[in-house]
Amino acid sequence: MLGFRKAPAQSAWLSLALCIKKQMENYVNHLNGSCLCGKVKFKLNSEIRNVVNCHCNFCRSHSGAAFSTYVALPHSALEITSGHDSLHSFQIRGVKKHFCRECGTPIFNLNDKYPGACMVYFGTFERSRDIFPQVNVWCESRLGWIDSLPSLTSVGRGVEEKARLG
Repeated sequence: MLGFRKAPAQSAWLSLALCIKKQMENYVNHLNGSCLCGKVKFKLNSEIRNVVNCHCNFCRSHSGAAFSTYVALPHSALEITSGHDSLHSFQIRGVKKHFCRECGTPIFNLNDKYPGACMVYFGTFERSRDIFPQVNVWCESRLGWIDSLPSLTSVGRGVEEKARLG
């Protein structure tokens, strides 16, 4: 029987890649988040199923943004660790939005179309830089200028920095 022996460097890279993958799985499976004022806090007790940018008109109105980015996971995996009294909800057209009654930060949605699933607002995670959207949905409703975002002038902090620089 013929076999192929991996070069030591390739084997080392493979081991390193598997180790990093396992660390990332641990990292992503232990995500925490909160609202802006910090009264409502949560943690995830399960693997993220998907990270979605939704461009539908409903999500734009629901979030007040050009599109909404959600982390999808089983509802049973979302554990509110503090601030139950500050968590309030609003339901319209089969979608129940949960938010902090103190600061207004949206925390998660439940949608009748996806029983058992939960969509947690991306901006509420402590380590959102480590999570990347995997799909854009409802692109037929996407605002025309979204594709031009990379061509916009970018400043490190805010418009006051751009004005100061000049």
